[in-house]
Amino acid sequence: MTFDLTNTAGTVGSWRARFDAVNAEALRCFVAEFADDPRFVVLDWQHPGYWFDAAEHVAAEDSEWHVSVYPNGDYYIFLREDFSASTFGHPWEPTLCVFGERLVNTLGRTLATWLPHKRVNGQPYDRDG
Repeated sequence: MTFDLTNTAGTVGSWRARFDAVNAEALRCFVAEFADDPRFVVLDWQHPGYWFDAAEHVAAEDSEWHVSVYPNGDYYIFLREDFSASTFGHPWEPTLCVFGERLVNTLGRTLATWLPHKRVNGQPYDRDG
C-alpha cells in the first residue's frame, strides 16, 4: 500500500501533525507487531545504515527520530532483516509505501483510515474499483 502524504491543508502545523502521527503510528505497529524482535535496518539514501530497535526507542526518555518513517527530504527505509516487511518514504512524490503482510495488516490498515491511497500492489489506486 502506498499512501499520499501531500499536505493538502498547506500549513506547517498540518504537515507537522501528520508527520508526528505517521511516525507515532509506525512506532506503535513496530513495537506491537514485532515484539519478538523489534529491530529494523534503517536506510537513508546518503547516510550510513543502522539498526533501529523500536522497543529501545519507545523506552528512551527523550527519544528523537534520527531518521523518521515519514520522509523528510530524503528517501527513508525501515526494513526487516529478512526483507519480509518495510516502509519506504519517498520525499518527492510525497508518499509512504508499506509492504509485507504483517505491516500492511497493521500499519497499512490504520493509515488507510485517514491517509489517501496512491497505489495498491504497485498499481494506481482507483477508489471506484
